[in-house]
Amino acid sequence: MEKLTRGQIKEAVVNIIAEQLELDPDRHTIDEDSPLQGNLGADSLDVINIVIALEDRFGLTIEDELLQNFSSLGKVVDTVVTMMAGPQQKGYST
Repeated sequence: MEKLTRGQIKEAVVNIIAEQLELDPDRHTIDEDSPLQGNLGADSLDVINIVIALEDRFGLTIEDELLQNFSSLGKVVDTVVTMMAGPQQKGYST
């Protein structure tokens, strides 16, 4: 897997969230504090679809217990960064 910076991971996560929630990034502000199930309007099925898209994009397996970390964009990015840097995934660089 390619080495990605946190910024590149964040950009990919924003694109995935925008696509899954059918948001126009030019008309909707998606920042680190944006709650998925608040301002962005995601429901539980949307979150599952976001997780599937993240798994496909980054080659990860996101366990159900990690879904509690998916309260905001920043927490989703942090979770992906941590998983990418873990012992099984060596694709993150600073």
